Amino acid sequence: MIKLFDNSDNFTSNYSYCDHFPGQNRNIVLLLNHYSEDSFAEQMLEKLLSEILLLNLDSLPESKIIPVLQDFFVEVNWRFYSLFSQRPDLERGISLFLGVMEADRMYLVQYGRYFMGSLEKTGFQEIGRKWENLAMKSQEDLFLLGNRDMNIHVKVEQVTIPADSYFLVLDSKAALKLRELGLHYLSLNEHLSQLKEAEKFGFAVIKHWEQKAHNTSPWIRRKRVNRTATILLVIIILSAAYVYYGKNLIDDIFSRLKFTRNEFTRNDIKEQFFVLQEQAEDLLKELAREDMNITIFPQQKIVMEADWEMSITKDFTSPPCFDFRRLYASSGKLVYAIDKQGAVIKWEKEFAARVEVLRLVDANRILVSLANDRLICLNRDNGEQIWEKSIKLTQETDGHKGICQISLNQYRQLDDSVFLTRSGNKLTLSQVRSGEIVSEYEYSEAIDNVSEYDVLEKCIYITSGRKLKKINIKVMT
Repeated sequence: MIKLFDNSDNFTSNYSYCDHFPGQNRNIVLLLNHYSEDSFAEQMLEKLLSEILLLNLDSLPESKIIPVLQDFFVEVNWRFYSLFSQRPDLERGISLFLGVMEADRMYLVQYGRYFMGSLEKTGFQEIGRKWENLAMKSQEDLFLLGNRDMNIHVKVEQVTIPADSYFLVLDSKAALKLRELGLHYLSLNEHLSQLKEAEKFGFAVIKHWEQKAHNTSPWIRRKRVNRTATILLVIIILSAAYVYYGKNLIDDIFSRLKFTRNEFTRNDIKEQFFVLQEQAEDLLKELAREDMNITIFPQQKIVMEADWEMSITKDFTSPPCFDFRRLYASSGKLVYAIDKQGAVIKWEKEFAARVEVLRLVDANRILVSLANDRLICLNRDNGEQIWEKSIKLTQETDGHKGICQISLNQYRQLDDSVFLTRSGNKLTLSQVRSGEIVSEYEYSEAIDNVSEYDVLEKCIYITSGRKLKKINIKVMT
């Protein structure tokens, strides 16, 4: 079975979490690091740590570990990218190692500047990054959580650790120093201790302990006899101590036992409290599932606030669509790419016929269908044409017909899901469960189109004639 052998302590800009107990079938090791010693970066680490703990990895079936980790890190990457983009002075990225240990296997996810590998008696085998590229400084050369402007592919590796071997994970700076000292199976502990004396750094050492079979040889029997003799010797020494020092020594021992028992009682009370807390949460969830008009908590206050507004020369003709950086909208024969933050047109492209359909697809592409039955693919970054073909599309109507749901998965601060409707020049937010109106926003002119909900910016975008406007949706606490 593989077990945690040694690991780092928590310190500034680094977190270490180990759910590891003797006899536990599944154990978890998590290392988090951010190079910037900044309160904002520290808050991001704490947020990521809390969200990983909510995954309940210790109770998942082994077959679901890989898909759950992949879905989680794809989702969390874009949310962290959005948060770090608000701080241009801060390095946008988190280094992470997450290992889920099961028997002699480990499922691991790795981002950023951690260096890892398997250390056996025959030598060291790197996994992922190599010795020669540990000194990389450019962020473009590193895969940092919340950093890349591209579609994220999460790689969950399954590693089998051979018996009596180590699996090493440590910060890349410390790895370079360890390489200078020399990395060997017999000298690993000595050299790690030497590095820890100089400075703290994030690391974890995992070892596969080979379980020895029970042996009934005469040597074992002699060992038992020696153990019994040792126990008798201790009893004799305690008896002599009682004779020479009186019963004060025994009283002291009893007082210590009493203190330990009190500690045990307090821990037992705490455990019962947590059980009651879980039962209360289950009861609240059960009440929430019932279709009753029961107000358990005060209703949240949700407001819709106008942010920025911009205009173009002609009317917008399609609902805005967006990715994590830009908005895309059409007006007659034109397609515009607009920056989300500054409402600045990054590029525009004119076609020979009216734009009928505008869709974002993966691989950094936009598909544009024209009224003359031409389908054109554009590059999102600069609007350059990539390919063109002839195809006739069936005309589609607006899928959501002016109704857009905002679920709890999309906006985790909400107490309940809400839905958005538009009528004339008014936007209305209502609760899904009861239909009760929670917020309204009235525009000066009729609203033509409403975008889907933007998860990263927590907003929607509306068009009215030649105007495009951003409407923030805020939960007031």
